[in-house]
Amino acid sequence: EFFTGPGTTVMKPYELLHEIIIPRKRGKSSFIKVSRVAMDLAIASAATYVEVEDNMIKDVKIALGSVAPRPVRAKRCEAALIGRRVDEEILREAASLVVGEISPIDDVRGSAWYRREVSKVLVYDSLIKSLERVRR
Repeated sequence: EFFTGPGTTVMKPYELLHEIIIPRKRGKSSFIKVSRVAMDLAIASAATYVEVEDNMIKDVKIALGSVAPRPVRAKRCEAALIGRRVDEEILREAASLVVGEISPIDDVRGSAWYRREVSKVLVYDSLIKSLERVRR
């Protein structure tokens, strides 16, 4: 894991990250955040990647930000979707699992309760957006 906590990484003060290689995949992705204004820090955010074959979810990745000390992969949520058919109800059920995978805090930007609730919506909306892009 690269991130170790809020604003901290595994890198030493003298190290410089000079390259990130992201392999090209067949699926599509989406990123959504909630903030008070567009350029503000996120209250919560979600990014999804979806690959579909024959109306079945072949691969899915779900990550959330601002809902734990470091970015979180929603692996239980992902596992609930892989191999399932693309269906709104299945997406909603899987998105609701995200609550058990995050540990939000109360701060000036939002309460832990609000972050939990909005995370379900962000994951669902981001999955829908990724799937719309797959169909194009």
